Amino acid sequence: MHIAHCPICQSNKIIPNAMIHELESDLKRLMVTVYSKPEALLLKKPVDTWVKCAVCGNCGHIMLHAEDPQALWEAYQAQKNS
Repeated sequence: MHIAHCPICQSNKIIPNAMIHELESDLKRLMVTVYSKPEALLLKKPVDTWVKCAVCGNCGHIMLHAEDPQALWEAYQAQKNS
């Protein structure tokens, strides 16, 4: 799926193919990861941040967001510049 702009803030800083995964803990928290060097065999330089969510109390719509999007954006930019 290709998204050119954020539907909420209209920013064009979209990071395609970021990965959401579950952290192995009792809380089962979600994280987002972007690799600075995804093509590397070793030392792919992952950058992680927690996923938070908000839920509409009326319709139940769930919105996910990254706790530190700037760190993910910097990793994505490094990926493009390597």
